[in-house]
Amino acid sequence: MAVLWAGTVWRAYGHGREVERLRAAAVTATADAGRMRGELDAYRAETMRLHQASVDIEAWLDRLRDAKPKIIERYNRVIEMHPLPADCRPGPDRLRELNTAIEAANTAITNQHGEALQTIRVGDGG
Repeated sequence: MAVLWAGTVWRAYGHGREVERLRAAAVTATADAGRMRGELDAYRAETMRLHQASVDIEAWLDRLRDAKPKIIERYNRVIEMHPLPADCRPGPDRLRELNTAIEAANTAITNQHGEALQTIRVGDGG
């Protein structure tokens, strides 16, 4: 009988310790869940901010795409309506400016093609 009583006491003691362990685990889980909820809310806010930035950039690019043909058409119309005289020669300063602009355009085109090739090489594994 004493053994039965000791076993029951030991079991009750063990059960009490298990309950305390589960309560501590629940408190820890609740704190972790609160922290994770805060991180999730921050992630959602950042995602929404990035989405809005993406929408704004795409709208801006659409406006630029729409403006590009208009600019080219306007330039061509001006050239056709008001061509330069046959004997027109740019002055030295204007010639330097034109050469600088041509070099800058060529460099930009070369860089774009170089970056595209670099991207293709990296994408193919080297």
